[in-house]
Amino acid sequence: MKSFKIWILAAFLVLIATSSVYAVNLYEYEEAVDYNLGKIVISGETDKTSVGVTVQVFKADKNISDFAGNAANASNYVVYVGQTTTDAEGKFSISFVYNGDSNYQDAYGVENLKAWIAYADNGAMESYSISFVEDSQFESVVSLVNEAADENDLTTFTNLVNRYPFLFGLDSELAGEVNQSQAITKLYNDVKINPLDDTDSDKVYGRGINALVAQAINERRMHSVRELVSDMAIEDSLKEDILFFVADNASENSFLAVLHTKTVSDNQDLTDALKEATILTAVKYPKGFMNLKNVCEKYSDLIGITGKVYPNTAYSKIAGSTNITTLPMLKTYLDNNSGTQQGTVPPTGGGGGGISLPVVSNDQKVPQAINMPFNDLGSVEWAHTAISALSNRGIINGKSETQYCPSDHITREEIVKIIVNASGTQLGADHGVFADVNADSWYAPYVNAAYHNGLCQGVGDSNFGVGIQVTRQDAAVMIYNALAKKGIKLPQNTQIAFGDAEQINDYAYDKIIALSQAGIVKGDSNQNFNPKALLTRAEAAQLVYNCLTFFEG
Repeated sequence: MKSFKIWILAAFLVLIATSSVYAVNLYEYEEAVDYNLGKIVISGETDKTSVGVTVQVFKADKNISDFAGNAANASNYVVYVGQTTTDAEGKFSISFVYNGDSNYQDAYGVENLKAWIAYADNGAMESYSISFVEDSQFESVVSLVNEAADENDLTTFTNLVNRYPFLFGLDSELAGEVNQSQAITKLYNDVKINPLDDTDSDKVYGRGINALVAQAINERRMHSVRELVSDMAIEDSLKEDILFFVADNASENSFLAVLHTKTVSDNQDLTDALKEATILTAVKYPKGFMNLKNVCEKYSDLIGITGKVYPNTAYSKIAGSTNITTLPMLKTYLDNNSGTQQGTVPPTGGGGGGISLPVVSNDQKVPQAINMPFNDLGSVEWAHTAISALSNRGIINGKSETQYCPSDHITREEIVKIIVNASGTQLGADHGVFADVNADSWYAPYVNAAYHNGLCQGVGDSNFGVGIQVTRQDAAVMIYNALAKKGIKLPQNTQIAFGDAEQINDYAYDKIIALSQAGIVKGDSNQNFNPKALLTRAEAAQLVYNCLTFFEG
């Protein structure tokens, strides 16, 4: 399956039927063709939900205007007409099978189709061309390309690839930014060793993208990896790792910075470079130290730690570090921080906002802040260290690059994500159980993992409570459950530690008292816990930070 993306910013689009002009926002269209099956998939993403979408595809690269006043003639050129509706995220997808028409193919068996997309909300339309070859022609081209490589005929190889650029990724935006001749030579050398598979058009296209990416790395011209990785011919698990850790501009820039230190000559070099960039990006942006641990263990051979087992503390100490820029440095840091830590957290300490910061013994090292990206913490100095340390570990995020908004209240899904990341709870393929948790939402994997690991419950028969601001007692219960899941024993007694203990609900009472005795939570200046009060973002950070020594011990 060959795929590419077209980003369109149309200030004005003309609807042929009415000659009216409409303003249109930014849309993303993706066309994918499986040349083996003749299957064409047209999908897109808009900024509007529940909007009707009509897709029309014509032969001979025809425009709708070509049929003005002669609608009957259009039927001779129609390949497909279909309708659908954008979903809750503004996305749509339509697929159909086309077997080709030899009457409209050029001398090389290529047929040019024209796809038109229309939106029912305002009648706006957009179009783009699709290059298509029948399965027999695709197989023939791949066979000739393999033959040219086998016979050391770079000239014929190059001519074939240039004649059918859409089969080998040379129609992509990246192809216009690098030295194509050198990229084709890389593909040629790759095919000489590993011939192309004429039964997998997706991988054929991906092998071409690999060559372009390798050339872009060598020329230091890689501007994005998130838009390319899905088309590359690499292991699916590596694609998943890249997309997980490279989640925003900051992490992508870090990833690309590593790639631009490499020189890539073949696919193995490319794979190793991608893995190294993934590992080092995970160090800087781990989204929880357990994610860093998992990726290091997965690619242990590349780091040089195969067979070695490091404690969680080794990973928690380096998670979020900006000082580790090479794999040898990573190995050294892991070796130097592999000692087992001892000690307990006394039930006393300072803090603010009603949540305590434990006093730590000399033997017990709570990870300290690495740097502070936020400039709005003046009113919560007591939470400065907690917010800084968790931010640098990728456990919490600000509402912008410089604003943490410490006094804002935190929602149930937000606190769940923080606790899951901090506790190292594994994200898996857990099925969803809550009606209000969209499977494609950012919080779905965290809520599902938390529920299936016993960290949280819903707020009704079928809802999790997405968007509901969490109370102090409910956040405390989630923290207690996360500690229990890790096998951590906290004091169990019924000593009343708070003046408003009678306001604590039964389901939370014992858990909050245990957290208090462990020094994880405390009361306000009046020794009240305020169980029904809403948790602020600063308090959430302090609460989770207070548990790091337990989670990472």
